[in-house]
This record gives sequence, C-alpha cells and structure tokens, in this order.
Amino acid sequence: VLSTPTLVTLDNEEAEIIIGENVPFVTGSFTNAGASEGATNPFQTIQREDVGLTLRIKPQINEGDALRLDIEQEVSGFSDSPVSASDIITSKRSIKTNVMVDDGQIVVLGGLIREEVRENEQKVPLLGDIPLLGYLFKSRSTDVDTTNLMVFIHPVILRDGTVTSEYTNRKYNHIRSLQMDEREKGIGLMYKRDHPVLPPIEEFSAVPQPPAAVTTPVPAPVPAPEPQADFFTDE
Repeated sequence: VLSTPTLVTLDNEEAEIIIGENVPFVTGSFTNAGASEGATNPFQTIQREDVGLTLRIKPQINEGDALRLDIEQEVSGFSDSPVSASDIITSKRSIKTNVMVDDGQIVVLGGLIREEVRENEQKVPLLGDIPLLGYLFKSRSTDVDTTNLMVFIHPVILRDGTVTSEYTNRKYNHIRSLQMDEREKGIGLMYKRDHPVLPPIEEFSAVPQPPAAVTTPVPAPVPAPEPQADFFTDE
C-alpha cells in the first residue's frame, strides 16, 4: 500500500489531514430490569474512533532554507478478527518525531520490515498419525507474510506565487492524468458512462488579456518650401 498525502500550511502553523472512517466501538452495556415483570431498559455506551490515515505537521523555517518539522503520523485499519473476538480488531502504526531538513530534501522518518511465517497442517484423524504412512493422509502449507512500512517526508518551501502555481499545476495534472487513464478503461458494463475528469487547469489559470490598444499612425512632417529669390535685370 502506497499513501502519499500532501499538506500545505503557513510557517509555524500546525496543519492536519485525516483520511478514513469514523467507526463506532461498543465500550459497555447495561440492562436494568423495570418495576413491572419482564420490562427491561437496555443501553450501550459507544465511543467513535477515526480509522484511516492521520497526518499532523508543524513547520518552522530557519535560516539557510532549513526547516524544523514536528510530525505525527498514524495509519490504522481493520484486522481479521478471530472467532473468539467480541468486537472489531484494528491495527495501528504511528510515528511521532521532530526533524531538521533542508528545503526539497527527502528524509526517512522511520520504518519497520516484518516477516511472519505460518505453518499449517491438515490431516485425517488417526490415519495422519501413523508413522511414515501418515504422510499420505495429511498436508502441510507454509504462508509467508512480509510487511514493509517506511515513512518518508519531502518538504518544499513555497516562497512566492510562482512556486506555488508550479507545484499546484504539477499535482493537478498528475491527478487529471490518472483520471484520464481510468476513463480510457471504461466502467465495465456501463458503456454510456465515463469516469469524471477534472477540467484542464488552463481554464482556471488563464487570465483574460486586455484588448490591444489601437495605434494611429502619425503623419510624417511635410518639409517647408524653400524660399525663392527673384532677380530683376535692368537693360
């Protein structure tokens, strides 16, 4: 499972994103017999918990493009409940740390690599216990479950509107390309329906240009006529 949450916040301001479900858990129950025969007043106490992905972060920009990050991340989900369980079983993986990282640098916050091996055996009663011959009446299987959990963070300082627009356009176009790929695949038997697709980002970022100014050509100056001299001759 690959999760890539993105979060934008101001300097020295905490931000939080929660992606999941709010699940009710029964924490207690009580039944009170009423005064009349057979009358009961049962009730249950329920507590709701968020199950999914939670990310809290508080950045602080220091000199030299260095950032101090206060990070809390939690990933929870539903686990396979055994028969003896009385309620839902959830799994939880969380990390809480403070790090110093440069602008644009990728840092690993923590991780866990777990490998679980389970051996299962099925056999016919009595016949499977016979030495040597019992191998014909039983079967064995081995299941290997490997879990890789790594948490990375990639902070970027958005200093001005140009950097913010560039970063937003990149994320927007990435999501739109994924939607276009899903639209090409279609929706099964619903051949008349298409996956929704975000409009091109140019429809939002395009700024209407003012009408071009009409320039009137300036007439060239006409040179003044040169003075003429009249000469008179007396004969």
